[in-house]
Amino acid sequence: PTVAIFLAASFMQWRIFGPLTSQYYLNLADAWPFDNDLYQQFRLCSLVLAFVLMVFFHSIHFVSHYYYTRSLRMSYFDEGEDVTWEELRRHPHCPFIVLTGTVTDWKRPGEEEAMTEISISCLHTGSEKTSFVATPPWRSVAKCMALAAAAIDVFFIGMLDRVRYRFWLEFLNLRMGDYILFERRRLSCVSWCQKRMPSCRRESFFIYEFPVVACGGTAFVFFIAASLWSQSGQEETCRSAYFMYVTSLYIVIIIFFLSFFGFVPCLEFFVHSPMVRQLHMAMKYHHVSETPPSMVYISDGGVQDCTGIIQLMLRRSPRILLALAAHDPHDELTVLRTTMELAKSLKLGSFYDPKDPRREVSVLLDEFRRNQHALVLQLGIRYGWESSNPSECAVDTPLTSPSGRLIIVKNRLPPDLEELQVEAPLTEEEICRQSRSYSSHGSETSGSTKQPESALMSESQPPPQEELFDSRQETSDFKREALKQRQLAGCCCNCCHRMGCNCGPKFPHIDNANQCLTPVLFTSLCRLGYRVSKDAVDLIMQPDTLEDPWEKTLDSS
Repeated sequence: PTVAIFLAASFMQWRIFGPLTSQYYLNLADAWPFDNDLYQQFRLCSLVLAFVLMVFFHSIHFVSHYYYTRSLRMSYFDEGEDVTWEELRRHPHCPFIVLTGTVTDWKRPGEEEAMTEISISCLHTGSEKTSFVATPPWRSVAKCMALAAAAIDVFFIGMLDRVRYRFWLEFLNLRMGDYILFERRRLSCVSWCQKRMPSCRRESFFIYEFPVVACGGTAFVFFIAASLWSQSGQEETCRSAYFMYVTSLYIVIIIFFLSFFGFVPCLEFFVHSPMVRQLHMAMKYHHVSETPPSMVYISDGGVQDCTGIIQLMLRRSPRILLALAAHDPHDELTVLRTTMELAKSLKLGSFYDPKDPRREVSVLLDEFRRNQHALVLQLGIRYGWESSNPSECAVDTPLTSPSGRLIIVKNRLPPDLEELQVEAPLTEEEICRQSRSYSSHGSETSGSTKQPESALMSESQPPPQEELFDSRQETSDFKREALKQRQLAGCCCNCCHRMGCNCGPKFPHIDNANQCLTPVLFTSLCRLGYRVSKDAVDLIMQPDTLEDPWEKTLDSS
C-alpha cells in the first residue's frame, strides 16, 4: 500500500507541476520528463487497460482463491486432477461428502447479522433458511473445498467486522472466498446462451453480468472517445467530448445506484457483477431480501460450526465420528461446547453421558481433559426436542431409534508418545501396506477380539526407526540430533526446524493461522492421527449397536 500511494502521489505531482517545471517522473534523471503527448498516450492506455480489467475483474481479483484452490487440488486430489460433484455422485465407492460454507453478503429484512451457514453436496446446495437448490453437475469439488476453508474472510468479515478491515482486505486482494451461482430457477436467456456456448457452462458469471459489463463498457467507450476528442482545438469537438464525459459519468452513477435495489426482481442482474458486489462488501452493505440472490459470496463454514456436527444432526446420523483438530492445547473443548449449545438452541437434539445420563455432559468433558491417556470421548445424542416419538420429530426421516452416538477423537499427544523422535515422511507404499493390514484385521476379527501386531501401529510401540528413516540427508540430521516431535513448531521448510526458526506453538497444537506446514510436521500430524484414532474407528465400525442396555429398554418402552 505504501508503494502504491507513493507512485500515485508522484504521478499527481508530475501531472500538476510538470507543465510548469518540466520535472521528471519520480525525480529520476532523464526518466520521463513531462510531455503532453506522452501524458495523453499514457491516459489512453490506462483507460483501455481499465476496461480490460473490468471485463476480467472476477478472474484477477480472486487470484488468492485460485491459488488456494490449486494448492488443495495438488495436495489432496489424485494426480492433482480436479473432479466435479457429478463425478463424485456417479462413483460407486465414493461416500456422500458434505461441505459447509457461510453466506456473508445476504440477510433477511430485520436481521442484524449477515451470516448464514449452508451445506454443499453432490445433490443440493443451501440450507433451511436459504432453501435448497440443485448443485450444478459441473461445479468443482476443489473450489468448494477452498470455499469451506476460507479462513481469512471469516476472520475479517465474521470476527473483526469493521469497514477499515474490509477496505484493507479488498485493497490487498487477500480474499480466499468466492461467489457461486445459487439459481433457484435458471433464466431462459441464460439457458439459451449456454446451450449454444458450451464453454460457458462452468463459468456462467459472464452471462449473468453481461448487462452490467455492457453498460460499464459503454461508459468506458464514451470516456475514451471524450479523451481523444478533447485534444482537438475545435469548439464543437470539445462540446461533444464534454457531453460524452457527462454521459459516461451518469451511466456509472446509475449502475451504482440501482445496484442497491437488487432485491427487486427486474433489477437483480445489477448484483451479478463481482465488481459491484465487491464495492458493496467494502462498504459493509448486505443484500437484503426474503430470498438470497442468484449469486452469493461463500467463505469459511466454521463461523457457526466448524465441526460439521450440525449438518449431520440435521440428517440424524446414528453414528458421528468427529476428528476435533481445533487449536486447543489445554483441552478445554471450547469448539465442541459451542457446537453443542448451538445444536440445543436450534432444537436439533440434546447430549447425554451414555454411562450415566443423570450427570451433566460438562462433567464428562472435564474428566476427558484431566485424563491425558484417554483417546476417545463418547457422547449420546437424543434427536428431537419436544416429542418423544422420533417419527413426529421430523418429516420423511427414516429412524429406527431416536438416539445417536458422537464419537470424538481429539488432536492431543498422549504421554506415552511424547518421547517419539521425528519420523520419515509417509510413502505411498507404507500407506497401502497399513491399509491392507487394517482391512484384513477387520475381516479376521469380526467375531473375535484377536488383534495381529501388524494390523496397526501401536501407541506405545512406534514403528522401528530404521524402517521409517530413508537415506536423505535432512532426515538423517533429525535422527542424529534426536529432535522429538513435540519440539516441532510451525515453519516454512524442514531446515527451519534446525536453523533457529523453530518457534511458535509446538506440535501437535499448531496455530490455525499457520497455513504452511513443513513436510516433517505434516507427517507427524498424519502419524499421530493414525495412532490416536484406532479405538474410535474400531468403535464406530463395530456391527453391533452402540446403545447401552438402559437405552434399549427405554426404546422398547
